[in-house]
Amino acid sequence: MKRAHLAFTLCGMAVLVLLGEGSPLQAQFPSKSKPPSTPSKKIQPEIQEQLRRAEDLFEFGKFDEALAVCDKILRQAPQAVGAHRLYVRIRLAQTSNPFVVADEYRAKMAAEPKNPVYPLVLALEPYLTFATQDGEELYIKTAELTPLDWAWGQYALGWLKKQQGDHEAALAAFRKAAELEPENASLVQYLARFLVQRKQFDEAMAVCQKLIRANPHRYSAYLDLWKAQLAQTGTNPETVRQVEKELEALNARPERSPRLLQCLAEAYGTILNQPDKAETVTAELRKTYPDWGKFSGTDYLWIQNQTGLVRRYFFFGPRKFSYNRLKEALELPDRNARITALETLTKEPLDDQFRGLLFDHLLQQYDANDLAKMETLAAQTVQLDPENVGVYYLVGTQMANRQDMLKPALGYAEKLVAATKTMTPAKRPDNFDERAWKADFGEAKQQANQQIQQAKAFSLLGRVLFEMGDYAQAEAALRKANPMYDPTWGGTAYHLGLTLDKLGKPLEAAEKLAQVVAEYGSESSGHSAVTQTGARIDYGARAAQALRNLEKRYPTIKTRTVVTTTHSEVTEGLRGYVAKNFIREEPRDFELTSLTGRRIRLSELRGKVVLMNFWASWCGPCVAEFPHLKALFHKYRKEDVEFLSMNTDQNREAARAFLDQERPVFPVFFGQGVQALYRVKGIPHTVFFGRDGKVRYRSVGFSPDQTEAEFQIVLEELLHEP
Repeated sequence: MKRAHLAFTLCGMAVLVLLGEGSPLQAQFPSKSKPPSTPSKKIQPEIQEQLRRAEDLFEFGKFDEALAVCDKILRQAPQAVGAHRLYVRIRLAQTSNPFVVADEYRAKMAAEPKNPVYPLVLALEPYLTFATQDGEELYIKTAELTPLDWAWGQYALGWLKKQQGDHEAALAAFRKAAELEPENASLVQYLARFLVQRKQFDEAMAVCQKLIRANPHRYSAYLDLWKAQLAQTGTNPETVRQVEKELEALNARPERSPRLLQCLAEAYGTILNQPDKAETVTAELRKTYPDWGKFSGTDYLWIQNQTGLVRRYFFFGPRKFSYNRLKEALELPDRNARITALETLTKEPLDDQFRGLLFDHLLQQYDANDLAKMETLAAQTVQLDPENVGVYYLVGTQMANRQDMLKPALGYAEKLVAATKTMTPAKRPDNFDERAWKADFGEAKQQANQQIQQAKAFSLLGRVLFEMGDYAQAEAALRKANPMYDPTWGGTAYHLGLTLDKLGKPLEAAEKLAQVVAEYGSESSGHSAVTQTGARIDYGARAAQALRNLEKRYPTIKTRTVVTTTHSEVTEGLRGYVAKNFIREEPRDFELTSLTGRRIRLSELRGKVVLMNFWASWCGPCVAEFPHLKALFHKYRKEDVEFLSMNTDQNREAARAFLDQERPVFPVFFGQGVQALYRVKGIPHTVFFGRDGKVRYRSVGFSPDQTEAEFQIVLEELLHEP
C-alpha cells in the first residue's frame, strides 16, 4: 500500500511541473536547483494532445473554448511554455492590444521574480517584445534564471550568442536545447532553421527528418525540410522532382486535416511556385473548413488620420479578418461598390479604434452627392477620435464643389481654422508605448504637423470665400496658407491667382497661376487661366516686360502662354491647345430614355458628332455653362451634331425644377450610370465623340472666357473629319 501511494504522489508532482512542449520545469529555480531533463512519458502525450486541440479551436475562432483548454493545461503544468504562448495569442485576439497582454505577464514576473517562464514568453512573442521594447533584456533574464540543462534556457543562451555575433556558440546552444528535449518541435525547428542560415544543409535535413519520424503530424517540419533541400541545390531539377514526389506522397494521405491542407498550399505556392496546385488545395481547405484561419492573423501598421496625427493600429484575430475585408473593399474598381462594401462593414461589431479607421476611409470615398452622409460620419469620427478634426477638411472641400452648400462649407472651414490656430499636444493613444510615442511623434513633429493643418484650413477657407465672391477676404485667407507647409499648394495658388485677377491684379495673378503650371505641368488647370489672365493685361511696356520675365522663369509655359490683346490671337492659342489634346478612345455603349421619352443608344449616333455634357443643378459652374451650351446648340442644330445632357443630381426633383426654369431644347437624361461608365469625377465634364463613334476630346470645368470658344473649335474640327 505504501509503495502504491508513493507512486501516485510522484505522478501528481510530474503533472505539476510538466512543460507544454516537452520541458519539465519547477515553479521557481533556487540558485542551485536543477529541473529533471527528461519529461514524463505518461503525461506528455496527453498535454500535447490538449494543446493541439486548443490550437485548432483558436484557428476556428473559438477563443473562449481554446482559452478554457489553455487554463486546464496550465493548471496541470503551470510552466507549460506552449500553453502560455497560445494563451498570449488568444488574449491578443480578444483585446487587440499587446500592451495589455504584456502588462499581464509583467505582473506575473513581479509576483514570481525567479520564474523564468514569464520573461521567456514575453521575449518569444514578437508583439509583446514590440510592446515592451526590451527583448534582449528578457532573454538575459531568462538565461540568468534557468540552469543550462533546461532546454529553453539553452535556447535563450543561443539567442543571446547569435545577437552577439558568436554563431558557433549559438549553434552549440541550439543543438543542446534540441538534444535536451528532442520531442519539443519548436526547439528542434529553431535548430533546423539556424542550420540552414549557416548553410549546414545536411544536418538541417537530418534534424527535420528525425522530427518528422517522431511527430508525423508536425507539418511545418516538412516545409523546413523542403526549404533546406532546395536551399542546398537551388532549382536543380532532380531536387525539385524529389520535393514534388515527397509532397505528392503527403497529399495522397487519406487524412485531410486543415493543418495538412495549409502545409500543402504553402508548399505548392511558395516552395515549388505552382500556384494552380496551391489554389486547388486552398479551395479544398476553404470548402471543407470555411472558418479555418480566418481569425488567427496578426499585423500592425502606422496610419495618419485626417489631422496628420500618427495612429498605431494592431490587428489580431477578428480585427485582422475585418482589416482584410477593409482592404478588399478599397481595392474595388467602382466607387459605389467601395462605398457599399465599407458601409456594410460599419454595421458589424467593431472596437472603437478600428471603427474610427473605417470611418476615415469611408469619408474619403464620398463626394458632393453624399454630403448628408459625410456630415453624419464626420461627427461620429470626431466623437471616436476627438483629435481627428481634419475630417472637417474632407466635408468642407466637397461642399465647396456645390454652389448651394457654400454657407455650411464656410462653417466647416472656420471650424478647422479655429481648431488649428494653436498647437495642443496630441494625446498618446492607449495602445501606443510612451517611449515610442516620444521618439516618433515628439513636440517638433507635432508643431510641423500643426502648421500643415493650419495651411490646409486657410486654403479651404480661401477657396470657399472665393466661390462666395468675397475676394478680399479670400485673398487674405489664401495668403496665410503657407506654401512651405501646404500640401494642397497647387490648389491654393490656383485660387489665389483667380482671386487676384478678380481684384484687378492680373499681373500678380498670372505669376501665381504660372507657378501652378511650373509645378504641375502645362496640362494643369492653371495653364488656361494664365492664358486668359495674360489676355486681359493692358499691354503697356512694364507689363510686357514683366510677362517676358515670367516666361523666362517658367519655361514650361513659354510656348503655351499667349499674351495678346486681340480675340483672334486668343482663339489661335486655344486652337493649338485643342489640337494637342485630341484623343481616340473606344466608346462604352449605353441606352437611355430622355425626360421627354426619347430613347437613345450611343452606338446608333455613329456618323454624327456627339457632345455629351455632365452637370448638376447644385453645381455653380454647370449652371453658368448652361446658356453657352444652348447657344452652341442653336448654332449647330442644322449640322450633324447631337447634344446629350447628362444630369447627375441625386435629388431629381431639384433637377426638374432647374430644367423647368431653363427649358433646354436638347435631350436631357438622368445619367448617373453613364457618369460611372465614362469615369467622370468632376463636373461640368464634357465628352466629344467623332463621327467614327470614338471619344475624341474631354473638357473638365467651365471658363466664361474660354469654354464656348473651345467647344466651337472642337466641334468644327470633328465636323471636318471624314
